[in-house]
Amino acid sequence: MALIAKYEYTDREGNVLFTKNRYEPGKNGKKKDFIIEGLTDDTERILYNIVEVISSDTVVICDGEKDVETLRSLGIPATTMPNGCGSSWLAAYSRDLTNKNVILMLDQDHKLEEVTKKILSGLAGYAKSIKIVSLPGVKDVTDYINAGNTKADLDAL
Repeated sequence: MALIAKYEYTDREGNVLFTKNRYEPGKNGKKKDFIIEGLTDDTERILYNIVEVISSDTVVICDGEKDVETLRSLGIPATTMPNGCGSSWLAAYSRDLTNKNVILMLDQDHKLEEVTKKILSGLAGYAKSIKIVSLPGVKDVTDYINAGNTKADLDAL
């Protein structure tokens, strides 16, 4: 297992709460594994990239930190939950996204419908607007960009 990336989850002031480390390949033949450092039962569960989220009018929710970082490299504010979109939706997430234009750009997999319903339910009455973007022919936004698509292509979806 090689450490591929470190994702720092911070509080709203930018202080590190915990770090999620991505390893590839994972153990026992898995494609990847994650080890979270500094997370205790008392640690606040918070959206990834929260400082940028709260300062932005429009935020993309995607299914994992890798995709958030792909979008951020294009200048697009993005977030995910600590365990990706498989996490439970918390009331704090809704509060942090109040009056935001939210774009869902989720993994195009077997969990898509379930995850979309969970997030839509959590954002009801909070988000200013919600747009769902499907990514044609790929699993996620990182694959979409790695396939040669650009920010302009994303904007057109």
